[in-house]
Amino acid sequence: MTKVSIAALIWIALGILNAIGANEDNFSKAVDKLCAQTGLQRIGEVRLLEKTPYVGLNYWVRVPLLVEGRKHFYRMHLDKTFRIRDFEPEGWPFVPGGLIEYPPGYDTYREPKGRQAAIAAVEHVNSIRRETTYGRPAVQKVGSDVLVTYQWTSHTRTKDGDLVQDTCLSFVITPRGTIYAQTWGFWPTSGKWPTLRRS
Repeated sequence: MTKVSIAALIWIALGILNAIGANEDNFSKAVDKLCAQTGLQRIGEVRLLEKTPYVGLNYWVRVPLLVEGRKHFYRMHLDKTFRIRDFEPEGWPFVPGGLIEYPPGYDTYREPKGRQAAIAAVEHVNSIRRETTYGRPAVQKVGSDVLVTYQWTSHTRTKDGDLVQDTCLSFVITPRGTIYAQTWGFWPTSGKWPTLRRS
């Protein structure tokens, strides 16, 4: 191998390392911004798990955070601008068996004070994060937490005018009002509990 090709390989390797370092700095800044918005606290390094080809979900990272003093490892997706698109602690939902009774979108929680407090917490954080939501929220209990779900659509339609994708955006709130997860799912269309009408 010639001196020129060795030097070229060294420059390529340095370029890759610099790009990785720049991305790690961007990941940390994005997580710190989320923590400032939600009251979560980063207590360790952000680690890249995977770079994905999916639009809007370009990076998948893992990071330890404190939620009201309790440590959880989080997984998050970031887009190409390093905006966090979803965040969720590993092992959620924290209920026996790890499954919630009804999928997000079922409007089953009727206690007025708790319901309004959860919606107010989401509206406050969402006034900062600016996620687009549609219609009124569906609220349900998941263990001691509250799940607040909004309809979100891609607005992509088939030739017949039907929506190709009908999804929902959910926020998980602790009893003390901390939003500690934001997830995406599919809007339910049937079940024995009331779902909200699709807008």
